[in-house]
Amino acid sequence: MNVANTLESSRHTRIATRIPKAPFFSICTEVTNREKTIYRTIESIARQTHRNFEYIIVNNQSDDRSDEVIRQALSELPFHDVVVHYHTT
Repeated sequence: MNVANTLESSRHTRIATRIPKAPFFSICTEVTNREKTIYRTIESIARQTHRNFEYIIVNNQSDDRSDEVIRQALSELPFHDVVVHYHTT
């Protein structure tokens, strides 16, 4: 339900539309030494037609080039209106 559509006052509508919409679902990818496949994985997520989601990537102490490949993918691929969280442990 869109909160802005349910409110009658224009003052309240402006306030309600500034509240960010919560993601409908989350996708989480855990990565450990997957430099050869992680770009394709991230690319697949970026091409989703549904846009109301968050994408969480956790790099779990990779000692290969996974971190570099992840950062490259996130800078090159179209994640418009998608919340992306990248964590390294």
